[in-house]
Amino acid sequence: MKPGAAVATGTLGGSLSEAQIRDVVEKHAELFDECYKIGVKSSPKFVGKVTVKATIGPSGKVNKADVVRSTAKNPQVDRCVADAFEKMQFPPPQGGVTTVITFPIEFSGVELVP
Repeated sequence: MKPGAAVATGTLGGSLSEAQIRDVVEKHAELFDECYKIGVKSSPKFVGKVTVKATIGPSGKVNKADVVRSTAKNPQVDRCVADAFEKMQFPPPQGGVTTVITFPIEFSGVELVP
């Protein structure tokens, strides 16, 4: 991944596997690069961790994403990360039910380590 956007470990719930979620998030890494750029504009040494709770509908579409924890100290970065999740398409959850996941995105100022 490009420097500044890190996709790390996550606590997951529901009927999507950690690997499925991680794959989708990593495929959308460029969305988080944009969030990192927002953070760097306000602080050249920007770092932080933004944890998002996302509701994934039966089709795999993200219906809602909200920041539940953040150390980014930048509301624009928080909103950017939540918006990025809302643009993602996950595999349909098993059983065709709505699934809720919680996933952190870490910005370290250097390359993100999965």
